[in-house]
Amino acid sequence: MKKKTKIILIVLAVVLVIGIPVFLFVNAFYGNGISRLLCRRTAEQILRKERFADEGLKIANVNYNFKQNGTYFAYVESPTSIDTHFSIYTDSFGNYLDDDYDFLVQKGWNTAERLNMEYYDFCKPILENMGYNSSICFGEIMEAYEESEGERTYMADYPNDTVFDLAIMGGQSGKLTLYIDDENVSVERAAEILSDLKAYFDENNLCFATLDFALEYPKENEENPVRPDGTVTLLDFPYEDLEGEGLAERVRQNDERAKAYYAEKDAERAQEGYEEAAADE
Repeated sequence: MKKKTKIILIVLAVVLVIGIPVFLFVNAFYGNGISRLLCRRTAEQILRKERFADEGLKIANVNYNFKQNGTYFAYVESPTSIDTHFSIYTDSFGNYLDDDYDFLVQKGWNTAERLNMEYYDFCKPILENMGYNSSICFGEIMEAYEESEGERTYMADYPNDTVFDLAIMGGQSGKLTLYIDDENVSVERAAEILSDLKAYFDENNLCFATLDFALEYPKENEENPVRPDGTVTLLDFPYEDLEGEGLAERVRQNDERAKAYYAEKDAERAQEGYEEAAADE
């Protein structure tokens, strides 16, 4: 009997020695069910408050994020509003930490992000079938952004659930970014490609206000991604400048401004690196 008890104690000890570290590891990266239940209960209490009482909000799921100091969050959404969705955050004991309702819903992040993604999705198949080899191609709505001290944040002056006309929005503030590979990298070739693309975009009702564009030599091969020197680079090239005589000259002028801009930025970064290195000495 004593021998059997000893064996049981040994087995329990082994289970504890192995099980506790495994539990701690799993809990650290994936969370646990009890804390999820506590998070859900707290979120339900928050949603009953006057701030959310008339929204008809539902908890879609509860998740764990080890990257945010092990917080749990309940993802909340509205069954009637496409732009009303946000998260309520708690600690592992179910204590309320924060929520992003004001920022995502009331300040327009969700609406602006949806506008941008609708335009991106509209542009994608058109850009992928434009007939040129492209390493980068996408569209975005710049009106959905606000620049502040070099940081880009979403903002929108539209009510939640606004139905957008992408042709109008694109023409007002749409921006295309295209990097084209070609064996002939010259201002004249860039103008030829841009003229061709304008006709193609007009035919497919892809409206935009400005264009960032780069004409580059193709990579030597997949194993060696280095490209030969030489590029034509355009920044914020207006749609209206794609029309009429003198396109090649307008391309040349924009290319010169873009290269001067990048040279200035490179010099600033080099100076910052020099100053940081000097401060460390």
